[in-house]
Amino acid sequence: MSCRASGPPDLGRAGLGVPLVAHPVRQRGHAGEAGQIERAEEAVRRLGFRVCRVRHHDTVARLEIGRDEMARALDPEVAAALVRDVKAAGYQFVALDLLGYRLGSLNEPLKLTPV
Repeated sequence: MSCRASGPPDLGRAGLGVPLVAHPVRQRGHAGEAGQIERAEEAVRRLGFRVCRVRHHDTVARLEIGRDEMARALDPEVAAALVRDVKAAGYQFVALDLLGYRLGSLNEPLKLTPV
């Protein structure tokens, strides 16, 4: 698992209710750069994190990183670099999810009932 974009499952990076046409991964800037989420994940990867996802919540980037890399992310110098670089990707706020990376985390608020 890496921070790299992975195609159609990218839709799982934006919160529920985000229209497909406005999906932050798919948006392209006037210079043809990658979308906001992709730029943020590239920034996290450049800082040496191997397992990560940036979850898009409007102006907030919620970082899910591997649990074994959590202590490093909390180092004051590394944390400052994460905030600086993810904000440079276009986010106003940067949050570190203390549960770490996990599949389907954007579906957690849904209460599914058996049919």
